Amino acid sequence: MNRLERGRPWRRNVGRFDIHQNENIPRPPWPGRGGGRGIDGGRGRDGDRGRAGPVIRGRGRGVAPNNGTNHNHRVNTENHVIQLISYKALEEMVQDETIEARNVTLRLASDHSGFRQRLSQNDLDGGMIQMLLKVIGKMCRDDDPPDSLKRVLNNIIHTKFTDKIIRFLHALPRENAFRKQHAATHILNCLDLLRAWITRMPVTSETDVSMLSANVKIVIEKMGVGAENKFEARLKEIDEILSEQLTQTTPTEENNDLSQAERMHEMAPPNNFRDISVYPEAGDINGTQESFLRTNLVNSAYKNENHYLDVQFRLLREDFVRPLREGIRHCFTPGGEMRLDRQRQTNVRVYENVSIEFPKPGRTGMQYYVHFDTKRLQNVRWDASRRLMYGNLVCLSFDKFERHFLFAIIVDRDPKQLKMGYVRLEFVSNNGNVGAGGNVEDALRELQLENDSEDSSDDDSSDEDDENVIEEQLAAVPGNSLLTQADMRRRYYMVETEAYFESYRHVLAGLQKTENIPLQQYIVRCQQEIRPPRYLRVAQQPRYDFKCIIEADDLPHTDVEVLKTDSWHSTEELSLDQSQLDALKSALTNEISLIQGPPGTGKTHVGLIVMKLLLANRQRRSENVIRNPFQRRRRVAIEHSQVLVICYTNHALDQFLEGIIKFQRTDVIRVGGRCKSKVLEQYKLMNVRRNSSTTLGRLNRRTIWDLRRDLNAQQHAMESCTDVLEVSTHSVLRLQQFESIIPHPLYEQFEMISLQSGCTDDDALLMWLGVAEPDKILCDKPYILEECVNAVTAPLEKMGYSKRKVIQAILDSNSMEQQKILDWLEKNENNPGAADAFPTKDIIHLYLEKIEIPFDPQPLLDQGFHPLEVKCALLATDFRRPNIKYIETWLENKNKAAEDKENDPVQADNLNDEEDAHLEADVEFLEEQRAIDQDDEEPAAPSRRENEKKKTDQLAAATYDDIKEKMSSGKWELQPAERKRRKNKIKQQIGRVDAMSKRDAGDVAELFSLEENNRWRLYRRWLQDLRDQLRGQIIAKGDKYNQLARALVDARNEQDYTILRSAKVVGMTTTGAAKYRDIVQRLPAKVVIVEEAAEVLEAHIVTSMPRNTEHLILIGDHQQLKPSPTVYELAKKFNLDISLFERMIKNGIPRSKLQLQHRMRPQIASLLRPHIYQVLEDHESVLHYPQVMGVQKNVFFLSHECRENNVQDGQSKVNHHEASFMVTFCQYLIQQGYLPGQITILTAYVGQLHIINRLKPKKLAGVRVTAVDNFQGEENDIILLSLVRSNDEGKIGFLGIENRVCVALSRAKIGLFCIGDFTLLAEKSRLWRIILEKLQEEGSTGDGLPLQCRNHPEKIFSARIAKDFEKVPEGGCGQQCVFRLNCGHRCTRFCHPDDERHTKFKCRKSCERKCPSGHPCRLKCHETCHCAVKVLKEIPNCGHIQTMDCRQDPSTFTCCVPCQDVLPCGHRCLGVCGVPCPTKCEVLVEKQLPCDHVQKIPCYRSEKPRKVDCMNPCGVELRCGHRCRGNCFSCKQGRLHERCREKCNRQLFCGHICQEDCSSKCPPCRKKCDTKCQHSACPKECFEPCVLCTERCNKWLGRNRKCSKLCSEPCDSKPVTKPCLRRLRCKHSCVGIVGEKCPELCRICDKDKLTEIEEMFPGGDHGSSQRFIMLKCKHTFPAEFLDRWMEMKADASEDEGIQLKQCPQCKTVIRDSNRYRHIINQQLRLINQVREKINGNTEDVAKARKELLRHFVSERDPLDTDSCAAEWKELRKSINESKTMNDLVVAEIRLRNLSKLCDVETAVNGIPIFHLKLPKNILESLKANITIVRDWLFNNRPYFSDQEMLDFDCEFGKIKQQLIFIKFIRNSLFDAKRRDEMLKSYLKRAGNLLFSSTLRFTDDHEVEVERAMKDITDYAPSLVSGLGISEEEKKMVVKAMSFQKGHWYKCRNDHIYCIGDCGGAVLTTTCPECQQTIGGEGHRLADGNQVAGEMDGSTRPAYDPQNLLIPPDV
Repeated sequence: MNRLERGRPWRRNVGRFDIHQNENIPRPPWPGRGGGRGIDGGRGRDGDRGRAGPVIRGRGRGVAPNNGTNHNHRVNTENHVIQLISYKALEEMVQDETIEARNVTLRLASDHSGFRQRLSQNDLDGGMIQMLLKVIGKMCRDDDPPDSLKRVLNNIIHTKFTDKIIRFLHALPRENAFRKQHAATHILNCLDLLRAWITRMPVTSETDVSMLSANVKIVIEKMGVGAENKFEARLKEIDEILSEQLTQTTPTEENNDLSQAERMHEMAPPNNFRDISVYPEAGDINGTQESFLRTNLVNSAYKNENHYLDVQFRLLREDFVRPLREGIRHCFTPGGEMRLDRQRQTNVRVYENVSIEFPKPGRTGMQYYVHFDTKRLQNVRWDASRRLMYGNLVCLSFDKFERHFLFAIIVDRDPKQLKMGYVRLEFVSNNGNVGAGGNVEDALRELQLENDSEDSSDDDSSDEDDENVIEEQLAAVPGNSLLTQADMRRRYYMVETEAYFESYRHVLAGLQKTENIPLQQYIVRCQQEIRPPRYLRVAQQPRYDFKCIIEADDLPHTDVEVLKTDSWHSTEELSLDQSQLDALKSALTNEISLIQGPPGTGKTHVGLIVMKLLLANRQRRSENVIRNPFQRRRRVAIEHSQVLVICYTNHALDQFLEGIIKFQRTDVIRVGGRCKSKVLEQYKLMNVRRNSSTTLGRLNRRTIWDLRRDLNAQQHAMESCTDVLEVSTHSVLRLQQFESIIPHPLYEQFEMISLQSGCTDDDALLMWLGVAEPDKILCDKPYILEECVNAVTAPLEKMGYSKRKVIQAILDSNSMEQQKILDWLEKNENNPGAADAFPTKDIIHLYLEKIEIPFDPQPLLDQGFHPLEVKCALLATDFRRPNIKYIETWLENKNKAAEDKENDPVQADNLNDEEDAHLEADVEFLEEQRAIDQDDEEPAAPSRRENEKKKTDQLAAATYDDIKEKMSSGKWELQPAERKRRKNKIKQQIGRVDAMSKRDAGDVAELFSLEENNRWRLYRRWLQDLRDQLRGQIIAKGDKYNQLARALVDARNEQDYTILRSAKVVGMTTTGAAKYRDIVQRLPAKVVIVEEAAEVLEAHIVTSMPRNTEHLILIGDHQQLKPSPTVYELAKKFNLDISLFERMIKNGIPRSKLQLQHRMRPQIASLLRPHIYQVLEDHESVLHYPQVMGVQKNVFFLSHECRENNVQDGQSKVNHHEASFMVTFCQYLIQQGYLPGQITILTAYVGQLHIINRLKPKKLAGVRVTAVDNFQGEENDIILLSLVRSNDEGKIGFLGIENRVCVALSRAKIGLFCIGDFTLLAEKSRLWRIILEKLQEEGSTGDGLPLQCRNHPEKIFSARIAKDFEKVPEGGCGQQCVFRLNCGHRCTRFCHPDDERHTKFKCRKSCERKCPSGHPCRLKCHETCHCAVKVLKEIPNCGHIQTMDCRQDPSTFTCCVPCQDVLPCGHRCLGVCGVPCPTKCEVLVEKQLPCDHVQKIPCYRSEKPRKVDCMNPCGVELRCGHRCRGNCFSCKQGRLHERCREKCNRQLFCGHICQEDCSSKCPPCRKKCDTKCQHSACPKECFEPCVLCTERCNKWLGRNRKCSKLCSEPCDSKPVTKPCLRRLRCKHSCVGIVGEKCPELCRICDKDKLTEIEEMFPGGDHGSSQRFIMLKCKHTFPAEFLDRWMEMKADASEDEGIQLKQCPQCKTVIRDSNRYRHIINQQLRLINQVREKINGNTEDVAKARKELLRHFVSERDPLDTDSCAAEWKELRKSINESKTMNDLVVAEIRLRNLSKLCDVETAVNGIPIFHLKLPKNILESLKANITIVRDWLFNNRPYFSDQEMLDFDCEFGKIKQQLIFIKFIRNSLFDAKRRDEMLKSYLKRAGNLLFSSTLRFTDDHEVEVERAMKDITDYAPSLVSGLGISEEEKKMVVKAMSFQKGHWYKCRNDHIYCIGDCGGAVLTTTCPECQQTIGGEGHRLADGNQVAGEMDGSTRPAYDPQNLLIPPDV
């Protein structure tokens, strides 16, 4: 089979391979039959409208279906319906100039765009093809296309769209001339496509490029346009690119006259550096590829741009590849064996036994959890180690780095995960894309076709082997970064280099993409003549306004012509020195400006001035030269658009931007997520993006939305698998996760254990693994054993036995029963032996379990106490008279004491196995070294932690991290040592990688027969099988996820570009600029400022410059820190450590050097000159610095010979002598009065930094300790420098580098103190020798630091070691302080420099002063004296003698003698003499209250007894039979009783005891529902219907049988009664049944008890065959008896109702028996129905609520009064919040009764108050009664009891009678008999009955009142109507007048009159009875008149202008 038939690509053969020659070209089957639309989209010549494409003339119209430009049908892809992209949408993308090409690419690369599906169509017409070509051409012509273009180009290849293009092209020559004019556009689009293919994906597109290129040439030749230059040029360019890719360049001949380095530069590179992978390849590691390296040209120019980029790329790549290559070679022999001395290698770190565990979706694609062996890494402190840092590159190999390699980048390092051996990686493919894999499906399809076509050499190979072969081939597919199952089954070695790869890969990729270096005439060709920036050159006479930097206000003009530097302002006007002014001129007028700033010269200050001027003159305009007198002046803009600020470190960038925002408050954006400055928080890109109002284009916005949706869908689909895999890394998974993995017989064994032990399946798994124990021995609280033994031995000790003897008896008798112990003691009375051991917990627990608790322990168990604890407390307290409250207190105290002991710091230190957590500063330092520039949204930490915990709780049975919580929940109560042991066991076993083989795992038949180690190996076997299963599901979706993630990153980058391009200042690090190079290159930034330019590798700066850069300003100092390559040889031999800044200076590019330093005192600056800086002048401000206090010298170098030490697991060095000395010296300086912030400790090595931080006490918390390299650009008053190096080998490391020495010695302002082995340094370094010679001349070096006492300058001490500072403990000298204090005492401190005037010192000596009375002072000297001696003194006011303090003034003392005065009431005053007598007498007197009770009340209240609340007990027997516990006042004199507070104590149907107050009807149970099963527990309250469990029952029903029903359904069949085979502790057989908890009684040991049980509860045959069941209440019954009991139905005579079965003995509800689960479930279903009926379901409650609200509205409106408005509001709220029917019943009762009260209140409010001779204020009395009842009605209550309903009825009956009586009184005023004495007597008698008594309105009272009221109505019937006539007479009058309703009225005094005619008032007159105005005018009644409804029942006048259409009777 040839290569083409097998689908393999052809070799490139452009120009040699031609198809479709002689016009033998298959013509495309164009649909349609008539003249159609032409190629250009116009109509055909025949006028018939047809389809697009070549014209095939004919008759009729093209009628082919599914064709033309309106192809809008849908495609179903992966369950998503995708709309094909329309012709109109494509046309809009081409014609709309606002839609950028890259946005088109991002959109069409999305699967949801429909573009790929449109390309795949087989029936595309010519019109659609030409539009697709136009869109493709627009995308390919983009100068800076996104990575998504590769996907679009790949889609064109895979959809065979190339064939359609070829057919389309060959149809062009046959078109007419009109349509041929558009052919050139189509050909150019094809050429653009060809160029994109060969530059973007040359390998993948070989076949399509060859075919399309050949056919394009044919078409050009046929159409006669081959001579056109535009085609020739494009074709020539394509051929050149192809030739360059095919031709291998041969090196030129060597020139013997040149050096080796020069000859290398003359040679051509072996390959194009742009084709080299950024990531290492196999050849880089195994040495098959030689490195072609050339030196960085320092003193000469490069040939061209490619020469420069090639050199920089190869050197930078070698810098991180070489340590990896050499490290692997050092660790492994060529044969693959590991070297024994590999630990000495420091270039790489090797990790053994590495496995790729599982994939997990990440931000940029699929990431992988990788596990490595931690046996050799137990002592590594991961929170401070440099191992496995973020961004590092690791290499994995399963063949010991012979042929196979996998490369990955570390994307997450969690110290806790690292400690367990887990790290998260992102694997990279060999095309350099992280997480952006190729098309796995297509690659797999191709591999399968190839494998199928070839004959297999091994016919017996298994399917698994075939799968592995395909997976291995798939791993080699270009662009595939997804790993296969074969990759994840292997074991690897993993190596890691110290090179921080994160900063390499972005820069290397940027170098490859760089095609046109800005300002290359300087950077590449080293041109020394510098021109002004282009934006200044194109402007005419550009001017800058310097007002922004000039402080003076009196200058006449501040703007100057910027290019004429002679006209600039002077140094005095600009407040700059001359060197700074020169630097400013250079920075503003030169295209490339170099500003060198030695330490302290203010280079950052100059940089900020440059920024200020650039921003202030951003839109400045200049006057153009007048070339013509008639030409008008015009202005030309000096527009440099944007300034890009680049720094090497995040810290430097933050400092520079903080200076910028002081004068530029807006339009500043800081790129990168590592910003620590709070000031810059709002300027971070992440926050600007969140708050930005910038709107993206519709196309890009839709793209992001689609991608995010698809990405979230993919991630959600994988979460169920990844969650289990992730939790498995630190937890023991739940048993149910292994249900499909563990063989069924073995899985049944776990279920059997869980049933027998009464525990969950997860607990059974943990018990099997040895990290949990059976329930009976779980309570191991430390005090239980001790207290139990003490309780047993105490009475025997009183009998004369020793405790040791008793313990021996317990051990020998194996019992703690007193009788058995006594028997042993009597038998062994003469035996002298005694035990030193302690009884085992088995003996003690067995003894406790047999103890019966004589009370209900449930309240204690509910609080979390274990039953064994309760029994122990019972023993330790009074067993005969148990007090539950005392027992509870005893348990709380014991538990608290145990907890305190465990949490004791000393104990905690002994038990804590975690690593030290005091390395925050170390971690912070390590993070500072990583210039990570992430701008993603950061998740909320708390939310993330909660999600992790929730996920772990759902999936994990136990995890070592939370074992304390899980094992301390009342069930797993462990001693601290045991908890620590189990915690370590889980941690170690999870971290191990050895697993049982599949064959051995298949042979396991009995789980519990395995040893513990083999159990864990079997668990890991199951875990590996589960991981394989889940990993396969994730891999299937991983490729799609990678593509979506990459596309989303591109789309978000486009969003960021939209934001950044509008800013004035953009700041980022060099790494960030390289990472976001696609964005940076497009920014409109013409000015680039680089801070710390001399510290940055040259490649970092070149890749950070936008393509349109016109102005580059480099600020730095190459004599300070230089770039730090990883490989030392590359720095020294290849000049890789030479920065662009330094190279430009060495090549003669002009620089500006600052010369006046403002930081260091002259003694410090002299250390740098002239050997480092020839010229470095001191500013006058540094000449007046104060002397360093406490030290004789301001600069001193302390020399020693204490040797250094190596740091384990690293190259760093430490020197303990220097560390301790510096810490102690720092404390000494703090004692001198310096603040911690004024001192900085610098170290030359990071290892020393860690040591100092550990030694540093808390009072030095503000002192910064950092490395020299990390302090570049910073300063402080005092610097303490530790140089560390001192060794016998004579090595000084980088202390010999001049640049680092310069930085270290130039950070101090006032004082510099160094410690080191200066003898060694002077011997090995010329620079140190010069410095030390100078110091020796000044006497500033030696072996002892001269300390000088500030108080005694003549006292000088020499400190050589840290202990020497003990001679000056207070910071002064060793003398006693002789300062005399104000009190006359001498200061007790040693000489101290602080508090010189002793204003803060407090004298601690005893006070020697005496009070005036001669008593000595008992206080300290510094305290204020006051004599507290008690003495007798006479009080002047009363003459009494009282005891008081000696200092007390007797006139201010309160006399405490009882007062003898008599109050006006006759009682003696109860106060004391010194207090005025009260006005109210508090003496208690007896008084009879209105309720007839006699009560003692204060004398002053006896005058008004009505206002006294009677507190006499009520005592009335309520309807429930209990006595009322209220008092006379609270029960309203027996009228409205308090609720009965006796507890109900009736058992509810749910099994709980009703704890509510007594009532005839128990309310719904509010306790937590006790319903639970083996799967879960009901979370609701008991009154709510339970949600039934829908898990599978899986109950064991016999051998190999399980119940298949749901847990809440009846089982398939009754469980079998199979005897339990377990052994009890007494070693006898269990009498229980399989599946139930084993009874505690033994058939042999407890024979009598079992016989008694059989007789009491007969069931079945007696004897050994009888089986027993123990319920949860510990009562045991025969199984057959309990079976009948559970199935027995209630007798008809018994009123049991629906409720759960109870224990026959103690009536405890039976809820959790596995055997009777079907019966319990049936009862629970019935109970659920009852609950729904009582509480109502949701619909019934809602319906009832709605009806009640409707009734509420109808009752509320007419009854609304001001007095009860609050009650109506509260009532409505309670109705709306009602959840149950019971709540609605309470609301309904309130509504009904409130309506009654409001009816009465409305009637009362309409009655005027008259003065009566009967009982006064009867109307107010009635209103008060109504208020009392209304308030009582709304008291908080869950229901209304029968007593309460009766009380309301009685009281409301009285209120109604009172209302009727008041009406009688009112009517009697106008009655003819109103003066009748008989009537008065009747009224008086009724009034006395109703108003005089405050007692309950009983039935007898009611009868008397009704009799009195009847006497009144019989005697004066006219009082009923109130009209002075009887009811019959009233009816006769109304009938005689024959008026309609509404004609009767009454005056102000209720005299009746009528109005005829219409009934409306039209005339005013006076009442004949009372002379008041009656009638009215205009049909309106006079004031005070109203309708007399009592006459005819009307409610309004007959004529009412406001209601003309409503009859008066309505």
